[in-house]
Amino acid sequence: MKVLVDTNILLRVAQPSQISHASATTALIDLSSAGRELCLVPQSIYEYWVVATRPTTVNGRGPTIADVDLQVQDLLTRFTLLKDERGIFAHWYELVVRKRRAWQART
Repeated sequence: MKVLVDTNILLRVAQPSQISHASATTALIDLSSAGRELCLVPQSIYEYWVVATRPTTVNGRGPTIADVDLQVQDLLTRFTLLKDERGIFAHWYELVVRKRRAWQART
């Protein structure tokens, strides 16, 4: 059985200081141990990227784009990515990673 992992779960797992970090991590471990296939959709990655790259001054996490890129790559190895019908994800991902230097120069 496939289980869609919500962006909020991904964000809680990525932030050990969050009060719900342990319960989110335990839920994913329990589901995986029970043989469930943990899945993401491109929308979850987009949302994760937006929050993760947002500065901490505006309720974001604040790491560099290079760090978030590594986090997304890790997510893509740990979870099954369900493809979008329009094939947008691959183009989006290439754009945000390739353009990171220009974006970081502006901030």
